[in-house]
Amino acid sequence: MPATRNPDIPLPALGELERGGPWQAIRWACFLGCSWTWVIGMFLPVMMLRDLGVWGWVIFAVPNVVGAAAMGTVLKSAAVSRFLTDRHATALYAFSAVTVGFQFYVVCWLSPGMWIACLLLPLVGMAIPAVRHRMAPWLPAIGVVAAVLSWAAFTAGNRLDGAWLDVTANTLAERLPARDLWFLAPGFLTGFALCPYLDATFHRARQATTPATGRIAFVLGFGVVFFSMIVFTLMYSGVMRPLIDSNAGGDGVGGIASPWRTVLGLHIGLQVFYTVTVHLRELFQDAQRRPVAAADSPHPLVSHAASPRRHLLALLLILPVAFALLGQPHAVTAAGITAGEWGYRLFILVYGVFFPGYVLLCMLPTLRPRTDAFRLQVFWIAAVLGAPLCVMGLITGPMAWLLGLYAVLGVARLVLDVWPGAVARVD
Repeated sequence: MPATRNPDIPLPALGELERGGPWQAIRWACFLGCSWTWVIGMFLPVMMLRDLGVWGWVIFAVPNVVGAAAMGTVLKSAAVSRFLTDRHATALYAFSAVTVGFQFYVVCWLSPGMWIACLLLPLVGMAIPAVRHRMAPWLPAIGVVAAVLSWAAFTAGNRLDGAWLDVTANTLAERLPARDLWFLAPGFLTGFALCPYLDATFHRARQATTPATGRIAFVLGFGVVFFSMIVFTLMYSGVMRPLIDSNAGGDGVGGIASPWRTVLGLHIGLQVFYTVTVHLRELFQDAQRRPVAAADSPHPLVSHAASPRRHLLALLLILPVAFALLGQPHAVTAAGITAGEWGYRLFILVYGVFFPGYVLLCMLPTLRPRTDAFRLQVFWIAAVLGAPLCVMGLITGPMAWLLGLYAVLGVARLVLDVWPGAVARVD
């Protein structure tokens, strides 16, 4: 099918020509599934299984797959995606920067050494415009290769001792009471439903496909590719537990059997490398001051993505490395988890409070038209009030504190919908 685009809307920095067809659906599906398979999908289910059993994996998996797949349908056209990426460019930049920093953090925590050097390769490569521009068209096809290699690792791991250990009834006891599932479920539902709209790689896939192809790519990408990846996590969770809980007499990576180290090194290393590469591409993409208009508006919006904030990226990369090299990531904290997991959960806090809170309060339409300044004020007040509640719920316990976080975000949204002040003018 020939490339198409709306001639009334200029191509923004993210934009690519919209294409359709089976191959486009397959390659962008693998791009989406692998870009979303990172240190949340490959490690958080291990902790959920440890703490809450198989149902912990279920409340992680279902909202994650459904929420991400729905984005291809909710964004009805590439034009809508282009409008959002321009208007909320700063938030999208922050999402990619934190995501890259998160990958570096977990690698530093669990397996430092040569893996850090491997992650520096895409950092250097994507920072060079010539390399970035040459590699960019191949990234969706590379996603197909990454998915196939991970499926090969899945097949090999299924034959090894220890596969499905955490799924076997009464093999490993849960750490937390079952009622905590009810406290976590609303957060997972909200977070996984809203966070995808800040992922620049998702917007790139949506902008590069026609509406029909985009919907298929998102369904295949998350319903097949990504879902298979987190089923793989379910399979190896029992093997990974000594690495996560190395304070309990484990030997870290050395405590994992050699065949598993090979299988997990291939899968996890490949997926983290790919995620870092595609997000660094967005971070280092040359900024373009192009006016981008809504499809039904004659008034263009000046792009907010004028200058990449690379100092923020550098900070997010340096701090995790410093923590892992100078700290004691496997020391046990008062909360009964390692210091490394403490830091991991702080990153989860960003995806559970700040990013979904931004989408809820700054992106979604409100009953009353609001100024951007007022919406940002409400967002920051809610984030400052909600973050400590999330820390207490996710880290120190009990998880019932998360109900306070949900209440804060709900009240903030109610203020935007019904508060009589700070109404924006509608011309």
